[in-house]
Amino acid sequence: MRRLSISPAGLIYLYPELFSRRASIGGFRPLCGGNKVKHDELAVSAIVATYAYLNKVGLVALGLTRKGLIFKQDYTIVTKTSPYAGRQGYLTRRLLGMRQGMATELRYLVADRVEVDDPNRYILGQIYNYDIRGSIVAPGGRVYCQAVRNLQPEAYSLRRILDLYRMQRPRLYQAMVSDARLALSSMEKKREVDYDADFDFEVDFDDD
Repeated sequence: MRRLSISPAGLIYLYPELFSRRASIGGFRPLCGGNKVKHDELAVSAIVATYAYLNKVGLVALGLTRKGLIFKQDYTIVTKTSPYAGRQGYLTRRLLGMRQGMATELRYLVADRVEVDDPNRYILGQIYNYDIRGSIVAPGGRVYCQAVRNLQPEAYSLRRILDLYRMQRPRLYQAMVSDARLALSSMEKKREVDYDADFDFEVDFDDD
């Protein structure tokens, strides 16, 4: 598989309807039109798809460990297998500080040491700031919808990777989903944060 033009999490942010169900109330609003989707499912998909993709292209290796005194549970282990791992967006940044061959649990790679009112909105805001702003779809912070549309084939390719994991490696897939939820819940609210403070953007609905 050829490398993506933008981070996996960035693709999910741009094509949320491929990775999350429609929201009945509220929801995440796509930058370039479409139905609003569930924030929680989108945030989990961003984490799972990021590491499924890294494994697919040989930047990390994924494995499982079982923990628990009475009821054991699967947790995802991520081993860095390439010096280039960590350059694939916000959710991979901690890999940069790891030596090749080092391993840690997925949940520790993606959770921030913060306490926020809504971890799902928080992590999506971080993805926008680090992965979308200044990228090929938003040079200077302005989102160009034609550039977003050009990435549709890559978004579908990433969706196929997730589908294959779900079907062919269901135990690993479920562990990744569980780890993503644990990472997000570990940041859950104890103080209020203004998520929109650094989250302004301008969208150009260009047709050229």
